[in-house]
Amino acid sequence: QNQQAKGGKLMITGDKVTLKTGAVIDLSGKEGGETYLGGDERGEGKNGIQLAKKTTLEKGSTINVSGKEKGGRAIVWGDIALINGNINAQGSDIAETGGFVETSGHYLSIDDNVIVKTKEWLLDPENVSIEAPSDTRSDTEIDSEFPTGLGTESSPRKNNATKTILTNATISNFLKNAKVMNITATQKLTVNSSIDLQGGNLTLHTQRGGIEINADITSSGDNDNSKLNIHSGSWVDIHKNITLGEGYLNITAGDSVAFEGDTKHKGRPVSEAVIEAQGLITSGKGKGFRFNNVTLNGTGAGLRFTNQKKSGDSWWINGIENKFDGNLNISGNVNVSIDASGGRWNTRLGKNTYWNVSILNVSPHSNFSLSIDTSGRSAGQARQANGKGLNGMIFNNDNTFNVKKGSTVNFKIKTSILTPHKDSNYASFNGNISVRGGGSVNFNLDASSNDYATSGVIIKSQNFNVSEGSTLNLQAAGSTETAFSIKNNLTLNATGGNILLRQIEGTDSRVNNGVVAEKNITFKGGNITFGSQKATTKIKGNVTIEQNTNATLRGAYYGGSKKTLDITGDVTNNGNLITEGSIININGNLTVSKGANLQAVTNYTFNVASSFNNNGISNISIARGGAKFKDINNTSSLNITTNSDATYGTAIEGNITNS
Repeated sequence: QNQQAKGGKLMITGDKVTLKTGAVIDLSGKEGGETYLGGDERGEGKNGIQLAKKTTLEKGSTINVSGKEKGGRAIVWGDIALINGNINAQGSDIAETGGFVETSGHYLSIDDNVIVKTKEWLLDPENVSIEAPSDTRSDTEIDSEFPTGLGTESSPRKNNATKTILTNATISNFLKNAKVMNITATQKLTVNSSIDLQGGNLTLHTQRGGIEINADITSSGDNDNSKLNIHSGSWVDIHKNITLGEGYLNITAGDSVAFEGDTKHKGRPVSEAVIEAQGLITSGKGKGFRFNNVTLNGTGAGLRFTNQKKSGDSWWINGIENKFDGNLNISGNVNVSIDASGGRWNTRLGKNTYWNVSILNVSPHSNFSLSIDTSGRSAGQARQANGKGLNGMIFNNDNTFNVKKGSTVNFKIKTSILTPHKDSNYASFNGNISVRGGGSVNFNLDASSNDYATSGVIIKSQNFNVSEGSTLNLQAAGSTETAFSIKNNLTLNATGGNILLRQIEGTDSRVNNGVVAEKNITFKGGNITFGSQKATTKIKGNVTIEQNTNATLRGAYYGGSKKTLDITGDVTNNGNLITEGSIININGNLTVSKGANLQAVTNYTFNVASSFNNNGISNISIARGGAKFKDINNTSSLNITTNSDATYGTAIEGNITNS
């Protein structure tokens, strides 16, 4: 002990090293000294130091490297390390000037009786399991953590062959007093009992194995300053709650990261699985995420999920698979951003992101975004993908988005340049979509501008339902062969809300079809905009606009474009219909019912191949061309204004009946 200068340095090594009950190593001083018991840092054996096979700190033993101004260093290492004593590395302010303590070994036991006072505590065994104290444990904790052997020379106590056990109470108590603890393992690290950070800083680290969280990690008291750092050389599976308030959660994995119940509890209630913090969660290179029945509360700056990336042609991503299953609750700001860009086109294929969420609940004034960037420096052909995913999004089953007023949900895909083949796509909607709550759900396909058109979106849904003042906005921009391909009869029900399904103008060099519907489209209530701003819109079935519906049907209406709005079947308008486009062709009957309104605005021509039956109010205006009709039957108000020329004239090829 030297209170006027720095404490000394002491090294004790041997085959077996024991600090007995009542024994004291005192290297305190103005600045704390250094002691090495059984080995050096992480058992590296530098400078020829002997590494102990077994090192024991018995209950009531003490290592003191504290300092009036600054704490010192205490290193305890053993192949088997039994820690049950006191280690003091305090400084004048333990959180600022406290010292460093390391207790390490291939098999490490930390007893409840341990008292460690320091700024930073490193625990570094081979495998780690964090458990609750056992009811049958003796004061030395040997029976629980080293269950076999008699404790004699001929029959020594042996640790569990696959795990090293630490107690959660020891960890929580230490974090309350000292703030910083690092637990590292060469292989796997498992948390099986709850930990309270209490405003401290805990790091869980594995070199090669995964990290599994099977119990709650919380932070009481000063939780704004809490930090949980998880660094895994492999995967991370979080099966329980991590609730840090406005504290920080940072995860870096070498493989996938999962937030889901364990095998027996996949169907857990979403309210019982909460991740609450702010921070960055990063999966491995080319690896993704799994979310199953979980609540994500992004406090402060929010939660951001992304993947590690390696640039250059040599990076073979082979697709990044993400899965969203069950129910998902969102509050605050949550951003999932997958980066599969860079490299040649054939390195960016293989898998997809699967959205199998039954209900997404988004709290008021919150935001959730999911984006995928699969753009790159070279083009290819989708047929060469041989049925592999294009790193896009697949919306399976029926999806409900309960998004409160003032909140938004954003999906975005930035595509590669792949010439389409059969049903190749960057997004597929396979179930019905419902949006309620008063907020907005946006989907954006951003296709690269190029001389080659790429794949777009396939919609197999039969119903889009939007209510309670909500908005559903699906849009695509860029060079696509077909931006939206609708395969089945589709009813757009926006009663009390808004639906927009559009191809919009963008910085594209080539765009062919904007929206193509193979069958019937029904507009039912609310405000609905449907079609293409810069490309052809095709509806190969019938169009029905029901009462109390404000619908806009749009073909190319951009600059001097002469692309068309083509409707193969009948158009029946029982509500309010606006048609816009350069050229509008209706190959069936056009019927405007009593009490309905039609406002048709075109640049060049408006053509109805069969009967035009007007029983409501219809105004048709052609800016630089004419119109063609067969039979016109009018019982109400009809106004047609044309500006015919040699190219686009006006013709009535049948009868006009006005009654």
